Amino acid sequence: MKASEKMAKESAYQSKRQQVLAARPEDMGLALEDDGEVYAALVDFKVPMGRVCLECRMDGTVGFYYSLGGGLMNMAKKHEDVRVAGVHFLKDAASALSYLGPAMSFEPSEAACTAFLLAKNCIYRADFDTENMQEQPGHIQLLNGLIQTVLKALRAHSDE
Repeated sequence: MKASEKMAKESAYQSKRQQVLAARPEDMGLALEDDGEVYAALVDFKVPMGRVCLECRMDGTVGFYYSLGGGLMNMAKKHEDVRVAGVHFLKDAASALSYLGPAMSFEPSEAACTAFLLAKNCIYRADFDTENMQEQPGHIQLLNGLIQTVLKALRAHSDE
């Protein structure tokens, strides 16, 4: 891959990340009732060839994007199980917010996983490694389990 091609793909990936982080509930036709509702999430994963990110939105949008280009887009429109897993992740992730701090940076960390949870008045952040998950705090285990459920639903349809 040429350097210019790689830079263009990285730029598209970063643009997608920014779109998710800038999403507002009104853009999805949502009227949140309280500050503790999570209406969108961006989860960054470190992989050998760069980064990938998972997008979930309360309107049912679920996507998985590669920093080197491409991904699984509009999967929730095609597959109800993917949509349900994404919405379930957002609803249940709200219980972890009281354990998380606000995002001070929106770049992924060196940890294996960086999750950004978008709520009414704050974007929360969790950085964690997926190794030795049983040693992680309960709220991180919860988030990881929810994320893995969405990824499992996506993997079930990844060859389409």
